[in-house]
Amino acid sequence: MKRFDRPLAVHPFRAAALVPLALALLAGCGGPGAEDTSDAVPSSTSAMHLISCTLACNGPVAGPVGCTITEVFVNQSLSFEFNRPVDPASLSPASLRVSKFSDDDVPPALIQVDPANPRRVVYTPRVTFDDDGNVVPGFESGESYRVVIRGAATGPRITSVSGSSNITSVDCFVVASKGILDLQPGPPSVQVLVEEIAPATGQVLDSYPADGATDVDLDSRVRLQFDQILDASTLIDTSEGTSPTVQVRFDKDGDPNTTDDQVPLPGTYSVQFDDVSGTTALYFRPQPRLPSAGSNPLEIHRVVVSVNSSISDLGGEPLGQSVSALFTPLAVPVPSVLVRDTFQGIKAINVGASSALAEPTTLVGGDGLRGRVVPVLAGGSGRHGELFVRNGETVVLGTGPTLVTRFGPELTTNGVDAFGVATTDEDEIVAYEVRAQPIDDYVVDGVLPGELAVEVDDGVFEFATLVIDAGGRLVLEGANPARIFVRGVCRVEGTLDAGGRDAIDQASTVGLGGDGGPNRLGAGAGGDGGDRPDQPTNGQLTPSQGQAFRGYDHPPGTSVVVDGTAGGGRGGAAAGTVGAGGGGVAWPPVMPGPSILELGSIADTNYLNALCASVIVGAPGAGASHVTSGTEALWSVPSAAFGVPIEPPLAPVDADLVRAFEVLLDPDRGGQLVGGAGGGGGGGGIQGTTTNGVPTNSCIPVGAFPLKRITAYLDASGAAGGGGGGALQLHVGGSLQASGSISVAGGDGGGFPLCTVPTMSDDCWAAPGGGGSGGALLIQARELELGTSTDVFDVSGGSGGFNANTLSEGGHGGVGMIHVELPVAPSLAEIATRLEPDVGGVGEPALADVILTAALVDPTTGPARRSGFTSCWIVPDGGLFGFDFVEDDLTSVDPAEWVFGWNAKIELDTGEVVDWRGDSGPITTDFGSDFETLVGSSLDSSPLVVRFQGIRFASAVASPCESDLAQIGATFVPDSLTPWVEHPDELNSYWALIAGQSVADQRRPNALRAQFVIDPDAPFADRIASVVEFQVLVQPR
Repeated sequence: MKRFDRPLAVHPFRAAALVPLALALLAGCGGPGAEDTSDAVPSSTSAMHLISCTLACNGPVAGPVGCTITEVFVNQSLSFEFNRPVDPASLSPASLRVSKFSDDDVPPALIQVDPANPRRVVYTPRVTFDDDGNVVPGFESGESYRVVIRGAATGPRITSVSGSSNITSVDCFVVASKGILDLQPGPPSVQVLVEEIAPATGQVLDSYPADGATDVDLDSRVRLQFDQILDASTLIDTSEGTSPTVQVRFDKDGDPNTTDDQVPLPGTYSVQFDDVSGTTALYFRPQPRLPSAGSNPLEIHRVVVSVNSSISDLGGEPLGQSVSALFTPLAVPVPSVLVRDTFQGIKAINVGASSALAEPTTLVGGDGLRGRVVPVLAGGSGRHGELFVRNGETVVLGTGPTLVTRFGPELTTNGVDAFGVATTDEDEIVAYEVRAQPIDDYVVDGVLPGELAVEVDDGVFEFATLVIDAGGRLVLEGANPARIFVRGVCRVEGTLDAGGRDAIDQASTVGLGGDGGPNRLGAGAGGDGGDRPDQPTNGQLTPSQGQAFRGYDHPPGTSVVVDGTAGGGRGGAAAGTVGAGGGGVAWPPVMPGPSILELGSIADTNYLNALCASVIVGAPGAGASHVTSGTEALWSVPSAAFGVPIEPPLAPVDADLVRAFEVLLDPDRGGQLVGGAGGGGGGGGIQGTTTNGVPTNSCIPVGAFPLKRITAYLDASGAAGGGGGGALQLHVGGSLQASGSISVAGGDGGGFPLCTVPTMSDDCWAAPGGGGSGGALLIQARELELGTSTDVFDVSGGSGGFNANTLSEGGHGGVGMIHVELPVAPSLAEIATRLEPDVGGVGEPALADVILTAALVDPTTGPARRSGFTSCWIVPDGGLFGFDFVEDDLTSVDPAEWVFGWNAKIELDTGEVVDWRGDSGPITTDFGSDFETLVGSSLDSSPLVVRFQGIRFASAVASPCESDLAQIGATFVPDSLTPWVEHPDELNSYWALIAGQSVADQRRPNALRAQFVIDPDAPFADRIASVVEFQVLVQPR
């Protein structure tokens, strides 16, 4: 029985009557509190007649007799005393009739002779309980009742034991107006008993006090015996199915003073009221039976019964003090349980983390129809675990070789510096750490699973599942191209970003030009913007020509380059190589400067505006090329000049193009993942440099200084070019479900926004950089599901930067390429509908230049040859206190008696089914060893690697296989997910070793799943046709 599945059931209330102990406590004729001893009825006659009653009867012997007391309690007994002993057989509702006046209804009652006085007749209205435990008294509150005793010759009469008939007739009315009478003054008391029950018949075999009892039979029940009739609503809450005042709990450590380990026992409650004795019994029957005391003498399990003092009787008087009892059940060995997963049905495996295929089959050597899981050549090992990027999260993966990624369950997802300290400074980050559950062999002595991070420095990532929720971002950084292998489902609803870096806006007063950044993901870096010149005295200006500023005061040793640099070439090649956008030159060409002649002679004012200030700005960078050419830059001056300024030479555009059908991208088939090229940086300029010219005199000086001079010298740095779009291989062994964005777009060039009020000393004059070209995207999947977005795949070139103050613009980057490989090659047009930019139209790149589609082929080498699967969550039934995973016991000299804590059944290439551990059939016969001993369990050498992971379910779930790890706190206990371990028995102590026993008690796994990694290139892999069963042995505690 699963401890999660069954709430405490409540036995239906029995409609048992209640007989208060009123026979010895009857009120007298003068009222309910004392015996009436007056001769209210004359007794001179010898015939049988009434002599007194609790209603203060009065009248002649022959009647009719009336009642002086007319108000009674709803549960009050009425007594009538005669002059002779009464024959009990004469008592009936006909001879003593009490009926409701409104409808003549006769309430249920008990009419009997008082055992202590044979001449007294007692009428007791029965108190019952409804299904919710509420008191239903015999008399209805506020109702009038007629009391009739026959004394005439007609009708049934009360008679004496000698046969004489009563001659006194009684006829009066009473009103039930006084509430409930506590017939037994004082608080109730309780005795806690254990009753041994015969399972077959339900017969009580023995009964004894519970407290201190030992070796209590497991088929026993608990009985709480109260000495009064109780208010049942204080015993059981039927709407909740629990008792608000009684708890029966199992105490794991046997110490009632420590309650953390106590859990309620499942079982059923029932209540019984005794009509005769006026007592109440509450029964608790554990289901299916009491748990054993266990086999560990150092930790004997016990049962604690707690009775709350708020339990009360019908008069509302509480128990007064809490009562508890502690007893020890019989210690009965509990056999271990073999839990089997035969991979049957729709939910045979966790499809989201599996590339191997589950299918039904009938197997030789098996036990009939069951499932099997067949390896495929797709998906990769999944060794880096399941990666979930949730809404609002950004996860960064470093592809190496210097910017690496570390995976581990104890890590916090962020960038770290060389000292392992979290930082967001990109110049300090040496690694990105990701909280995940990778598979590891953890062969280092003394190191627990998960304590060492798994590091990736080659750009190859192997996930079991990859999910990027809407609003989530997975960003790739580093020099190596990115190769992502997903064993199961890859769902991209957010953004998978392998695009080139955008250059930032550049303030032209900054000394160094914009930073194009490093080459990344096999793509070229954006070119740097031109620097402001240094301040040496070797420029063209002389003191006689005058200047207010000359260049920028760079620190000593700074390398100053005033021209914008070319972007990096495709594939991360050097600057200025294949596809790179050229850098814009500084203009004018001599800086610092220029000479007076460059500013315009007396007859030449081409470079001066109406304020006699220079309009010269640097040349923007060119766009990079890939499938299509980048574009040239656009140079523009910020304001009109007196003449026509001489334009600088614009950076060249590389015409070396490569089209999608001309290259192979898959490295495992001899191809090369090559990203786009970087855009060129913008050059420096001298916009705003002023002269002593007079605007009204064509900027010719007048007065004492007829020679033209520079009165204020200003220079500007340039913006950087955008980086080339990265190279990304996304290989999915299951289904690629893409409705978000997967981008290898080129980065945008830098520029500067419009200054609100530009002045000659503003930051507003940087020459823009060119855009990077789009990269290369390789999509390989067994199944592709695309959303409705028209830009799921983005291979666009980056836009050239734009300076809104000069209207100069960098060149735009060229378009990249995409290869899509599915089991059946899709059409180019189908992919084009989900591609950015538009292709195939008039003036657009040709479809075949940008898109290549092909049938997916089995890999002959590389990570994709591995496959694997993850089982569904398995929740063993460990009884009340869960279970322990059993460790291997190989101590017997007879291998047939060995006990394996886990095993798997393998279908051989011959169709025979054998054990992976123990007797591996022909493998054992031929090599004298089982499969596991023969090939080991290392990720690098075994054809089948099995790992196990535990978690604690917070509550019962109908379908564990569909449980989402995102439901922490609802379905799962927070922080209870363990790393992957090599044997299930490691899960027993994992949390105790990591976090201590108190934490372990909260997180101890009550479920596990297994992960199988299949390597077709390992020794003996050709003998494995499928995996047909997974077994784990558990020991209920």
